[in-house]
Amino acid sequence: MIPLTARQALSDRVVRVTATMRPTDLAESGQEAGLYAVCDEEDGNFLGLVPVQVSTRFPNRIFADLLPRSSLVPVAAESPPEVVYQRMATEGVGALPVLDEQGAFLGAITRLSLLEALLRREQLLLAHARELAERKRVEAELQARARQQAVVAELGQRALVGTDLTTLMKEAVALIAQTIDVEYCKVLELLPDGTALRLRAGVGWKEGSVGEATVGAGTDSQAGWTLLSNKPVIVEDLRTETRFSGPPLLINHGVVSGMSVIIRGKERPFGVLGAHTTRRRTFTQDDIHFLQAIANVLATAIERIRMEEALRRSDRYFRSIIGNTSDIIQVMNDEGTLHYISPSVERVLGYKPEEVIGKNAFEFVHPEDSPDAMKDFAKAIEHPAVAPSRELRIRHKDGSWRIFEGIAMNLLHDPDVGGVVINSRDITERKRAQEEQQRLYQEAERRQQQAEAFATLILDLAASLELDTVLERLVTKAKELSQADLAFLALVEKEGQSLTIRAQAGASSSLLQGLNLLRGCGMAGQVLSTGEPLVTEDYLQDPRFSHEYDAVARAGGIVAQAAVPIVHEGPPLGVLLVARRTPRPFTPADLEVLTHLADAASLSCHHALFYHQATSRAAALERLWQVGQALNQSLALPETLDRIVQAARELLQADFARLGLWDEAAQCLTFVARAGGEALPRREAIHLGEGVIGTVAAARRSLIVNDYQAFPHRFPELPTITAIISVPLLVEERLIGVLNVGATEPGRAFTAEDLQLLELLVQPAAIALERARLYQELVTYRDQLRALMTRIQKAKEEEAKRIAHVLHDEAGQLLASIHIALEQAASSLPPPVRERLQEVRGLLDQVESHLRHLSHELRPTILDDLGLFPALQFLAQGISTRTELAITVKGSTGGRLSSAIETAFYRIVQEALTNVTKHAKATRVRIQLEREDTRVHCSIQDDGIGFDVPAVLARRGDRGLGLIGIHERINALGGTLHLTSAPGRGTELRVTIPLEDPAAT
Repeated sequence: MIPLTARQALSDRVVRVTATMRPTDLAESGQEAGLYAVCDEEDGNFLGLVPVQVSTRFPNRIFADLLPRSSLVPVAAESPPEVVYQRMATEGVGALPVLDEQGAFLGAITRLSLLEALLRREQLLLAHARELAERKRVEAELQARARQQAVVAELGQRALVGTDLTTLMKEAVALIAQTIDVEYCKVLELLPDGTALRLRAGVGWKEGSVGEATVGAGTDSQAGWTLLSNKPVIVEDLRTETRFSGPPLLINHGVVSGMSVIIRGKERPFGVLGAHTTRRRTFTQDDIHFLQAIANVLATAIERIRMEEALRRSDRYFRSIIGNTSDIIQVMNDEGTLHYISPSVERVLGYKPEEVIGKNAFEFVHPEDSPDAMKDFAKAIEHPAVAPSRELRIRHKDGSWRIFEGIAMNLLHDPDVGGVVINSRDITERKRAQEEQQRLYQEAERRQQQAEAFATLILDLAASLELDTVLERLVTKAKELSQADLAFLALVEKEGQSLTIRAQAGASSSLLQGLNLLRGCGMAGQVLSTGEPLVTEDYLQDPRFSHEYDAVARAGGIVAQAAVPIVHEGPPLGVLLVARRTPRPFTPADLEVLTHLADAASLSCHHALFYHQATSRAAALERLWQVGQALNQSLALPETLDRIVQAARELLQADFARLGLWDEAAQCLTFVARAGGEALPRREAIHLGEGVIGTVAAARRSLIVNDYQAFPHRFPELPTITAIISVPLLVEERLIGVLNVGATEPGRAFTAEDLQLLELLVQPAAIALERARLYQELVTYRDQLRALMTRIQKAKEEEAKRIAHVLHDEAGQLLASIHIALEQAASSLPPPVRERLQEVRGLLDQVESHLRHLSHELRPTILDDLGLFPALQFLAQGISTRTELAITVKGSTGGRLSSAIETAFYRIVQEALTNVTKHAKATRVRIQLEREDTRVHCSIQDDGIGFDVPAVLARRGDRGLGLIGIHERINALGGTLHLTSAPGRGTELRVTIPLEDPAAT
């Protein structure tokens, strides 16, 4: 729970006033109030609240008289809002004062401000809860996928170490049930006749079911339907299933939901792997991929075990052949002519004995073997003790060649034999068995290497979420396992209309760089279009494919190719292709390897893409936060507009962005900011209903148009635009503008996620624009007020100058005339009366002196004649004479200043010296003038008693310091005022005024 106190619910429409002030005193302040907090002038203590309605009825009464008779009991600053609201309801009031722990008045709470604070807290709570829920969901999903990949890898390792098939199946079903949380899991083996499947291994089934229970292989079972449809099957509710009927095995165990995949084999499927639960459950594609991965591991293990059994059968067969083959016994003279041959020759070679007797034995020997055979025969003749042996190819009567292993013994010296005896044995089948055994051994070794490579690859892919890293490892492994010369992996772009190569191995960096593979074009494009794997022995000569990419194939020396689709939840995500530079074709085993790699790629690509999308989303939100911060820090309207369109273009990676502001008077939108799309024609004004932006302005709703050229209200002068997304900028349901983001790239389409990002941007953008507009108006009003104050000050000075002239010249002349008249009258009067007239003349002298002083106070002529510095010296001298205050004037203005600036500085110093003489109890005052580039500084410093500036300002404001007139003059000229003081340390007033006219800037 986010805590909320009365301090945080204070209304921002409470204005503090003193008890002796009147509502009319605040009429020109411009402050908008809902309540007035009345405080004591002396100690600042809170006295009560006065509603604005009361003050408007009695604008000329002081606030002390407007206070209610019964005072409100304040609430503590840390009070919870519920307590405050209960107080309001009980006392029947719409506002309550709030005090801090020391009893100082902090402000007031209204019902509206309290409700707004509660609303803000609830909004924060809701956003926080949503964020936590989303984070937990993503974490749980990633953890589940990691567990599934770990289980597949673990089972693969067990298969590699030679675990027997029955044990491996038991471990597989147990791991599946535990990982995806199901009660039942089974392996069904397809029986030889193909009509039924037997429960070979399982977990959760009733005792005696494993090894005995069977299900049909047709539409009478989920497993049969899986085999018939040749794809994974998911059942949400078996009771309402219409594709097939529920088998007794599932119904008797109360199964409701389940999924099943095929365990494939080389010639036909081994069977079906299934997982079931008694709860209604929607299995995800990730669950299916996990189950299929386990099925693939089992299929690989089954195939390996079958090949091992084939090797053992081949060995037994070879031994049987050796044990039952009849030998051929031949006897020939020293020239090789046959005198005898055993009857087995007919069974072995097809010749009857009489057909070969009398012929030279070497006539039947293969020409390539004949020279070596003759050498051995000559050796046997020459060295009777030597019995040479050799393998020879002998021609069969049907013209084929049989392989014989023979040994020669020279028995010419034996009178019973009288010839060379050759004992030969047909070893053709044995040689073939040996070659087959070698081939099977090599195939088993290759399968073992593939299984190890798959297990290692799955572990590597599970450890990485970076898409490029995943793709590079997959392509490298595909090239290695398929013994290809080059390989590449391409992912779909532009809504599945083309492929972009993301990883390659074996090809030069320039061969495939920038290659865009279109749907249906070439081999990869056809695989993307059909979703089926393809193999060709010679790509360039294969009529099945179009030949847009022949030049690339020739440059790379590509001949044989194989390609498989990468599929995950629907249409292909991409294509994996391998190629050789020789016509040696890819085998079904190679295609199987590629298919397994594509399956691994689909799951890994999906995880990597999910991670990429999550990080991209986080980056976009971070960018939105940065833009919001930047918009909050700027009040300049042009800068705010540029930031909005630049941010919109970057967030959506679009070609251009435009912002139009609504002109209420003209009833149209005017484009005020652009980013990108400089070559596009421009319209300065858009009316309601014109184009996408006018349509959005009229409807006050966002709009996505992904085929702009088909949009009924499009602008015909914009033929290159392909897609536009448009969002209105609203403040309190009032339209202030429309933001357009568009693309010129063919095939680009904006999504709902793009719209969500753009709407997240325009919410703070609309507020920032409104704030910047209000600030512009405020600056305009300030400049107008400053110009008005300047004219008022000038008018006052002109009037003072005129009055000073009247007092100095006209009144002076009149007094002089009175002096002359009195002097003339005195000459004819008696002495007593003449003395009385002399007293009158003295009074006239005093009047004349006072008029002269008043004239100088109103407008000293020395200021106009000699400038600021002499005028300040004259002023200081006059005040020093009257008050005995030591005043020094130092510095320089570097020449004459404008009349307005000289007058302002003179009046400021005059008023400051008046304050010093009245309040400071000072003995010395120092006035310092200084000119710095385009500014003039003036400092008035005294050694008086000083005061606590913040305390006096809080209690009395500028009026209590006598600074109202000084502030008006400084503000009119765009200057600044800095006041420094402390009790017992004197006071310094420092004024800075720019030399240029602020109204002009």
